[in-house]
Amino acid sequence: SLLAGAWISWASVSLKKMMDTEPDLEHIGFRLNKYQISWMTCLLDLGNVTSPVLACIVMKKIGRKYSLLVSACFYCIPILFLVYQDVLSLYIARFSVGFAKGIAMTTLSLYISEIADSRIRGTLVGLAATYMYMGCLSVLLVGAFIPLKTLSIILCILPFIFMILFSFVPESPYYLAAVEKFEDAKTSLKWFRASDNVDEEFESIVRKSEADMKEGGSFIELFRNPCNRKAVFIVIVTSSLHRLGGITSLVVYAPKTFPDTNFPMLDSAHCSTIIMLSVMAGSI
Repeated sequence: SLLAGAWISWASVSLKKMMDTEPDLEHIGFRLNKYQISWMTCLLDLGNVTSPVLACIVMKKIGRKYSLLVSACFYCIPILFLVYQDVLSLYIARFSVGFAKGIAMTTLSLYISEIADSRIRGTLVGLAATYMYMGCLSVLLVGAFIPLKTLSIILCILPFIFMILFSFVPESPYYLAAVEKFEDAKTSLKWFRASDNVDEEFESIVRKSEADMKEGGSFIELFRNPCNRKAVFIVIVTSSLHRLGGITSLVVYAPKTFPDTNFPMLDSAHCSTIIMLSVMAGSI
């Protein structure tokens, strides 16, 4: 989620540096007109829309851990932009980042809910959004002082670091129990709880996974059951309002939307940072 937010703000930082109305001071090698900037902005959200359904399928096949590792692989694709430095590679990079964001955010919420203690589960799931806004804020703060290429290299290195470190983290005990790998599930639960006294919780996980497997479930069930329909309606409405509110466009176009003021310490870049600070504070 940190990387997702970082790549959202990357477009904001790069806007003035790649516009065809601005000089190529950083020797990027190409310029973007207003239509290409619009595509650069919306392709991230387009990728984000297309991947969650696929993420649900992948999670069932390979598990939560490896789904997150797959999303990290998509975060590495922007390396193409660093190599070729043209409009097409930029489009591919933006779409792949959005695709990775959809997989990561879908999988991460489920993974956290399955490994976290019930007393802190809600807080940890909510922190995913906070870290995304923290990623936005970090890039807005750092991107103003370093070249765009350096910033892009840093963001491309982070997924590799994540894959190395996360490879040592166990799979969700709930998923392992669901695929009948009970010994691995118990070992995983002991690792997450840092205790060998997990018999009671482990039995609860096994019973829950067995009940879920017997009940099954399909996409149709989301609309057949009145409670599910209500939940789906709430999710669709809130998510639609969030995206249609224009948060991505607001962040990306902030350097051009906000005029430079007469205050030297409050230019358009600082206005973007203030907005992101308020958003992050609200998420906390």
